[in-house]
Amino acid sequence: MGYTAGLLVSYWLNALWVFDYRRYRVSFEFALFTLIVLVGLVLSELMMFLLVSGSGLNYLVAKVIASGFVFFFNYVAKKSLLFSPEGKNPLREAQGVGLE
Repeated sequence: MGYTAGLLVSYWLNALWVFDYRRYRVSFEFALFTLIVLVGLVLSELMMFLLVSGSGLNYLVAKVIASGFVFFFNYVAKKSLLFSPEGKNPLREAQGVGLE
């Protein structure tokens, strides 16, 4: 229940305040947004398993690393797949490549 509420609030805040471009209809956009969030959750769990069980890293340190990685993944995936015109690359823009 908490994860669902977080997903709804996150979608609303992202669509309203974070990103200013909308590429798709809301129903498809929300489905793709949900898929990105679920992939992020799987990545987080996988990283936690590998860092804690595989390498013996402290749980809290592993959580900070996994959270940072998934935060970056979620932003780039949402920006490039949902909230930017086709053909724009948020990674290139962040690095200043190709900008005049």
